[in-house]
Amino acid sequence: MTPGEIQAIAAYLNMSEDEVRLKHTMADPQDSSRRVLRNERDACTFLDGNLCLIYDARPGPCRRFPHVHPGEHSLGARMESACRHSSVCPILYNALEEYKHQSGYHDLGRAAAAGAGG
Repeated sequence: MTPGEIQAIAAYLNMSEDEVRLKHTMADPQDSSRRVLRNERDACTFLDGNLCLIYDARPGPCRRFPHVHPGEHSLGARMESACRHSSVCPILYNALEEYKHQSGYHDLGRAAAAGAGG
């Protein structure tokens, strides 16, 4: 979390930044000089069921979830990029076709058009 994100959450909750840091964040396991949102019961400290309690002040990674935007280095972005480039790359095209076959994908639009013509 950035200092600005902690500040925004503190203002949203009417708490001090230190309170937010102590109650709702923890040291990043990969870099102890940084802070991440605390997890409780395998969920974000601000998650109540499926609702975010700080939705209007949520940090950047939460705003970008599920991370499928082009240009980001994420699984979703990689899939979007693979689909976009499959028309010019036979390896990607064949891999996507095989994935569709293995996953049981059916193009209902194409099937309906074929059924109407025959």
